[in-house]
Amino acid sequence: DARRAAGGARRAGRGMEMSASPISALRDAHLAAIAGLGRFKTVEKHHGKFTVDDLKRMGGSAPALKVGFQGRASGGMRSDRRLRLGADFVAVIVCRAGNRDQGDDEALDLSVDVAGSVAALSPGAAGISDCGLAEAVEIDAIDADDAALGRLVIVAVTWRHGFTAGTSIYAAAPDTPVVGPRVTTTINDQPYDKEAEA
Repeated sequence: DARRAAGGARRAGRGMEMSASPISALRDAHLAAIAGLGRFKTVEKHHGKFTVDDLKRMGGSAPALKVGFQGRASGGMRSDRRLRLGADFVAVIVCRAGNRDQGDDEALDLSVDVAGSVAALSPGAAGISDCGLAEAVEIDAIDADDAALGRLVIVAVTWRHGFTAGTSIYAAAPDTPVVGPRVTTTINDQPYDKEAEA
């Protein structure tokens, strides 16, 4: 209901305030936007790979959604010595229904809403700088043939964000020498400069 969705948005918002990286901030911004749709009983972040037990727990509060990362961020150095990265995200949707057709219809309907939310999110408006809109947004039905999953229907929405991270210290000051700490003491009552000797 609306109160639950609002609570989910507040929880996701608190997570965004505490985020230590642009990638985590992006995930939290998507969580808040998806929770605002009011279509899920639970909207949470996920760490690591999804296991059968994870999916079963989600099925207990279906329709449920969790957002996590796929693989590692990858990229390379640009000509201006700034690091350009790409990060892959996944939103896993779990539905439960009396029959498979009902579950498929609900899961696909929800996945379209999630994909739309993902594509519409503006990282800049969410306070995340140097980050592009979602790219390569895709919907994949997951084959849940494990007997332990019962009548669960699982769909994944995947996407990618590209962003630029930081400025190289060499680009900022290419000619600045690296100077170690200066240590001054006395030998035979005469000042002794450790760095000068080196």
